Amino acid sequence: MTITGVNLAVAAGIVAAIGDISRFDSPHKRVSYFGLNPRVRQSGLGAAHHGRISKIGRSHARAMLV
Repeated sequence: MTITGVNLAVAAGIVAAIGDISRFDSPHKRVSYFGLNPRVRQSGLGAAHHGRISKIGRSHARAMLV
């Protein structure tokens, strides 16, 4: 059995949370809207440290995805 996507209830919830998808310029901005992007800490020219997801954004929609 292969999982190829999300079920209808989750898809409908995501569409309801996003609304008009054309308002996002890039997929990165959609990910940020849900708070699924990793936190990045970097100082100066040093290496960047990627942490846990930021959880800043639509918590109900993120809960459906996670």
